[in-house]
Amino acid sequence: MFLKQITAFTLISVILIAGSANAQQAERFLNMGTNKAGDAILLDTQDIEGTQFKLITQDANGILQVTFNAACGDSQLTMTQIETFSASGRPLEESESNKQVTFDANSASGKGMIYVCRKIHARGW
Repeated sequence: MFLKQITAFTLISVILIAGSANAQQAERFLNMGTNKAGDAILLDTQDIEGTQFKLITQDANGILQVTFNAACGDSQLTMTQIETFSASGRPLEESESNKQVTFDANSASGKGMIYVCRKIHARGW
């Protein structure tokens, strides 16, 4: 499991820093927008479980991963976890959350929710 995390975060680091990816990586990581610093915010399409998804971006300490849960039928989005990793993939900080996030179709989290709800063929998406 730890090796899988290291491999994934090394791959993500390369994509975030280089700003490019090969075809296989491009299918796995979808660009949902940019953060305030202009870094890509990526959706890991292989780490979606039901309506739970993760957005990944760079931050001052390395890599920031935020987990969301989408309630497609109610158009509600909840931030459930925030994790920070070093550039090498070593966990630095983790915090649980239960924060409701306003759905905005133009935001990175909103775009992630749209992707997930369409993927599961939720009604109205």
